Parts: sequence; structure tokens; C-alpha cells
Amino acid sequence: DVDGARGAALATTHLLAAGHRRVAWLGWEEASRIGEDRRSGWERTMADAGLDIDGLGVRTTDNVDAARMEAHKLLDRRDATGFACASDTLAIGVLHAFHERGLRPGLDAGVVGFDDSLGAHVSWPGLTSVRQPLEQVAVEIVALLHDLLSLKPVEQLGRMLDPTLVVRRSTVPDAPGPGTSPPLSVE
Repeated sequence: DVDGARGAALATTHLLAAGHRRVAWLGWEEASRIGEDRRSGWERTMADAGLDIDGLGVRTTDNVDAARMEAHKLLDRRDATGFACASDTLAIGVLHAFHERGLRPGLDAGVVGFDDSLGAHVSWPGLTSVRQPLEQVAVEIVALLHDLLSLKPVEQLGRMLDPTLVVRRSTVPDAPGPGTSPPLSVE
């Protein structure tokens, strides 16, 4: 598995380092185990920084328009300037809300997605996102299956892999944008 809480913590820490103190969380419904794991990383990072999260954590469906509407509410109610999101889909919705308000991503407000999907690569101005090591997940699964099928003893039943943060212009204005040089990765 990939450590979702660590990924959300990377996203939140990055936004805090950029000067945002009102970092909101846009995540999935409470029934989502993966979503709640990711949310816990945001909650823990904000608590460790001594920052209040009251009213900043939102659960919604994983679609652009739902995220766009929730981002508008957070911008109205809570003066959020940083958004850590459970998915790139949600983060793209936040970028739409920024555009509608005339906010400049990376300058006036920041947003970080999760998954480093194709959408993160092609969205304007370029979406900072948590990258999961999916290739490594596949390698680990194939190796485990090989050992099982070879009747070799399995020494390690589970493994937690660390995500990385890919920094683009949605949080750092001079980071690479879509179609430019490779983005910065943060371990």
C-alpha cells in the first residue's frame, strides 16, 4: 500500500511552508477508508503546527464541480488560502473556483492534489500533486506472487510505500508548468 496519510502530510507541510495558515482539506465521504487515511495526515500536520482546523475539513463526492462549489464555500466562510485535496479531481475543482474568483494559483492561493494523474500534468497552471509509486507497487505485487507461486516463504506480508510531492505552479509560481521541464519532486 501507499502511505496516504504521509502524502497528505507532505501536501499540507508544503502549503504551510509557502506561508498558508488557513489550509483546508477537500476529501471524500467519511465511508472512504483511503480518504480518511489521507485526511488524518492533514489533521495531524495542522495540529502539529498548532493551527485550528475547525470548519476547514470538507467531505464531498470526487468530482470537479462538487469541489468547485465546496472551495467557494471555504473561501467565503473561512478565508482558506491553501487547499490540500484527496485527489487531483478535487484539486482541479479548486483551480476552477480560483479562476472564477480571479485568484492566481501559487500567488494568491495554493492547491495540492493527490495521485499525480494526467490531469495534474495538463491542468493550467500545473497542479502540484502527491505522486504514488505505482510502478513500485506493481513490482512488489509481482515479487510477492512469484514467491507464493514458487512456494517460497513470504517474509514480509505487507509493505507501506512512501509517496513524493511533485511541485508545480499551483503552489510555486516559478515551478515548471504544463509542457515544460520536469517538475520538482520532494521526498
